[in-house]
Amino acid sequence: MREPRRTFEDWVDDHRPLFELWRLEQLVDGRRVQIGYQLELTALCPRRGSRGACCTDVEIWERLSEVARKVAPEADDALELEIEPYDASHRCGPDTSWAPAVRLTAQVVHRDDYFGAVDAGDRRILAEVEGRLDALRVQRGCVAA
Repeated sequence: MREPRRTFEDWVDDHRPLFELWRLEQLVDGRRVQIGYQLELTALCPRRGSRGACCTDVEIWERLSEVARKVAPEADDALELEIEPYDASHRCGPDTSWAPAVRLTAQVVHRDDYFGAVDAGDRRILAEVEGRLDALRVQRGCVAA
């Protein structure tokens, strides 16, 4: 018998997703400029025999990718979200009690001017992204590499 379709809320309870945002900087004309943000989403790999243990790492990463797309800046915003390719390595850290976790990394950068400096409007957009993460019950925290 197949397990009943689980809700996103069940998935959050099983995998305890976390997020962290860092400044994304580049050298522009010899100066260090903040051009956006790096978003890291992590989710626990459930222990064998626990609820949600039927998920593979790729399935967890795909769910994190769905989360990233749900919280991404709106299509008409100055910023966009670029998701980096799947990374098969696990992360462990104190935020997950040293349990292994899957990580998705994305960049939040200017849609039309990649090297443009972050301004107050960009920070407002980022606050909206953080609000959407909070609404999905994705908590702030990071897993050490």
